[in-house]
Amino acid sequence: MKVLLGMSGGIDSSLSAFLLKKEGWEVTGVTFQMIDKKNTKDLDDAKAMAETIGIPHFVLDVRKEFQTLIMDYFAGEYFEGRTPNPCAVCNLNIKFKLLAEKADELGIQKIATGHYAKIIETPEGFRLTQSKDEKKTQEYFLGLLPPSSLQRILFPLSDYTKEEIRALAEKEGFSRVSNKSESQEVCFIPDNDYISFIKDYKGQEDQKGDILSLSGKKVGEHSGFFKYTIGQRRGIGVGLGTPHFVVSVDAEKNQVVVGEKTAVEKKQMKVFLQNSFEPLNLSNQYFVKIRYRSKTAPCKIILFENNILTVEAETSFNAPAPGQLAVFYDNQKTIVHAGTILAFFEEKEMK
Repeated sequence: MKVLLGMSGGIDSSLSAFLLKKEGWEVTGVTFQMIDKKNTKDLDDAKAMAETIGIPHFVLDVRKEFQTLIMDYFAGEYFEGRTPNPCAVCNLNIKFKLLAEKADELGIQKIATGHYAKIIETPEGFRLTQSKDEKKTQEYFLGLLPPSSLQRILFPLSDYTKEEIRALAEKEGFSRVSNKSESQEVCFIPDNDYISFIKDYKGQEDQKGDILSLSGKKVGEHSGFFKYTIGQRRGIGVGLGTPHFVVSVDAEKNQVVVGEKTAVEKKQMKVFLQNSFEPLNLSNQYFVKIRYRSKTAPCKIILFENNILTVEAETSFNAPAPGQLAVFYDNQKTIVHAGTILAFFEEKEMK
């Protein structure tokens, strides 16, 4: 059977190609050209690894789609005072969508990537869950993929740890990728300097505004509200004696509000529901993850109206940021719902 594999030029997708071929799949590799790059090392590595493994490979130019659907979105969210999740949006609107379309065009049945995630089949259908490597597992970023798409997807690394993949690469003599460093957090931003990127992308100059305390007192100045995200502690630019965090970002007023740790711990949040693997049940306990590196928080969905969830934490949510992805799990670490955070509430605001 044939499979179309997305290859980035890194160790994970390269070893995915190796494993799929070893299992008997007829593998074709494709690398998406997403941005203009002077450094073509990743593209060269993908081509070279495909040749080494012995599979056909081609490049697909998706720069136009990537700019419109990802880069415009990414910069735009910051200028609205929100925190984007470009990886989740890219997986939905670029990687898996275009992989499926190209596979259809080529008459290829399956698609695959080097993500650390696992698809399981249940009586209710296919579901996304954690991979063997709990530190590396990436199913959070895949939470927006529609249930109907999962039957076609393969994740060859689902039962491997990153260390096992590195060891396998060394054993097979894949020196081109075996010691390659991890890809950066946002693939289109050199050195993860997102502030410089969005300033250049939007042609935005620094714009001074006030940093306020929770009581509304001015405690400092900022040079652009878009440089701040909710929950941020480092680089706030105020010295108040105790650790302070960004509590809110007001794009219209060009203001940033800061407070102590308790101020970013929220009891409720609203989430725009975008994807479901099962019917909502307001009596169920769920476990929600609101950023990739965070732990899941036990919660209940107390209201569902116009595709908007009102979610209440068992204890509290740590700095839920509007724009970020909220992924809900059952007690088996399987994704059941996902959507985008819209707002958060203090306990006093709920009464």
